[in-house]
Amino acid sequence: MIDTHKFAMFLSEFRKSSRQISTTQVEAFLLVASGVDNVSDLQQAMFLNDGSPFPRSSAGRIVNYLSGRGRYSEGKWINQGGEPLIKRRDHPHKQGYQLILTDVGKDLIGNYLSD
Repeated sequence: MIDTHKFAMFLSEFRKSSRQISTTQVEAFLLVASGVDNVSDLQQAMFLNDGSPFPRSSAGRIVNYLSGRGRYSEGKWINQGGEPLIKRRDHPHKQGYQLILTDVGKDLIGNYLSD
C-alpha cells in the first residue's frame, strides 16, 4: 500500500515548483511511469466514464504539457513552466512516439513513490 504522506509530498512538488498541474495530468504522468509508453495506450488507460477512450487531442495536450512544450492560447504563447517530466522519442516497436520519463520524472517517482 502506498504511504499517503509520501504521496502528499509527491503532489506538493508540483506546488513548490509553481507548476499548475491537473489531476488528469498527474494520472497520465503516473501511467507513463508505470509503463504506458505511447499516446494510443494512454488514451485506452485513461478511459472516460462511459468506457470510451480518452480523446486523442486531450491526451496530446497532456503529453505536450508534461514534456514541457509551450502552446498558443488566444494568440499568446504560454510556456508550460518547470522541467519536463516525460520526453518523446521514436518508438522502437510501433509507429509514432514512445513516452518515457526524463531524469526529473524518474527522480520524482523514485523519491516519493518507489519502495
